[in-house]
Amino acid sequence: MFELAERAVEFVRRSLELTLDYTPETLPILDHYLTMVPRDQPDTVELVAAAAGAYFGEVVRRALGGAWDISAPSVKDFRVRLPGDVTMSPIGFCAEAILQSEVEGYDGSFEVPAAARSLVEEALEEKEEVAAEEYYSLSGRLETLMLVVDQVAATRSRAPESPDQ
Repeated sequence: MFELAERAVEFVRRSLELTLDYTPETLPILDHYLTMVPRDQPDTVELVAAAAGAYFGEVVRRALGGAWDISAPSVKDFRVRLPGDVTMSPIGFCAEAILQSEVEGYDGSFEVPAAARSLVEEALEEKEEVAAEEYYSLSGRLETLMLVVDQVAATRSRAPESPDQ
């Protein structure tokens, strides 16, 4: 995935003359770059979403911990498994960031364990409404993922210990 992520670094460097360094602070730069991708060119969207998704996945993985799950047959279905068994689809997130909407054929979602779902839903409902641009931004998605991982951890810390623990 690192080689694919490096393609995003190169795309941004050529276009914006800025270098991405795999830190969360570079996501607004990548968000800006994604606004420049021609939405009416599906092949370009697919190429950039894959590279940017690999980069975003690496940023999230490094910031929150976790590992890539590349067992799916298609790169656009690769996921990152975060602490607490939260999984997310970074390439789907990037396709949605480019097109500013849900995208057929891409999974722009995250999954949480069933035991944490209601607490996560409550925490997300308490957040203020945001404009579509912020909702689909990778910066906004990282902020949401941080909240989700924290809520899942809180759920686990509240769970009663079983007798054999």
